[in-house]
Amino acid sequence: MRLVARRLEDHQLGTLIWEDDFKQWEGEICIAPFAPCALSVFSREDPERPITVPVRAAIARAASSERTYRERAANELLKTYESEWSDEPQLTTQQFMNRWRLISVEVHESGYAELSYDAQECSTTTK
Repeated sequence: MRLVARRLEDHQLGTLIWEDDFKQWEGEICIAPFAPCALSVFSREDPERPITVPVRAAIARAASSERTYRERAANELLKTYESEWSDEPQLTTQQFMNRWRLISVEVHESGYAELSYDAQECSTTTK
């Protein structure tokens, strides 16, 4: 890992740029089956702070468990989607979750991670 000004070259995460307004490192990450998406690593107010072991573990967990997380969320949201927003025929959980696109991964230095999705295709029809 090499820090140059407010740019970090990380052997696993690639190029990260310090965003002073949000006190975080920003870059891109690719988690299959999705295209690269935004990566934010919160580092409080210290741009010299390295990427922590818990951050690396959280990113690895997100990459290996993304499908499980997305499936769990789809199971929880599908009934509401069908009753409140959709006038399509009933979807399976698989069909519903396949509409989601990963758009960002945010990781706190403690190892907490949040994955955000764009489910725009899910809101094209309304009741």
